Amino acid sequence: FHIASTSKTFTAAAVLYLVDKGKLSLTDSIQKFFPGFPYKNISVRTLLSQRSGLPNYMNAMEEGGWNRKQIASNTDVLNFFITHQPKLYYPSGSRFNYSNTNFVLLALIIEKASGKSYASFLKELFFTPLQMNDTYVYTHAD
Repeated sequence: FHIASTSKTFTAAAVLYLVDKGKLSLTDSIQKFFPGFPYKNISVRTLLSQRSGLPNYMNAMEEGGWNRKQIASNTDVLNFFITHQPKLYYPSGSRFNYSNTNFVLLALIIEKASGKSYASFLKELFFTPLQMNDTYVYTHAD
């Protein structure tokens, strides 16, 4: 069964592992990983703490004309935000708002910092060592 947002715990732990290994910093700006990203003052920390101000990608993309029947990849989400620049809900860091967009971007940052796909990185870091043999990151191929 899908664990849905419980996966955010794995994402956060993977980010903190990469911080511990010196591959990234909590204070790194999102522009370090995605230079074309149009929103300033968003760091790895603000993404992790759900304080980025970014709207939930599902709502923003639908309002921006995305076909709901087309599955959006993490890269699609990133490119949509770069291209369409939906308005922030509030200035980054000023308040909490649960948004899946934050963790989509963190998954992409994990890929940039680790040099591996998000699925492969989580498998190597958690699932294999912990003998979580029936746990995996869902992909379109699945």
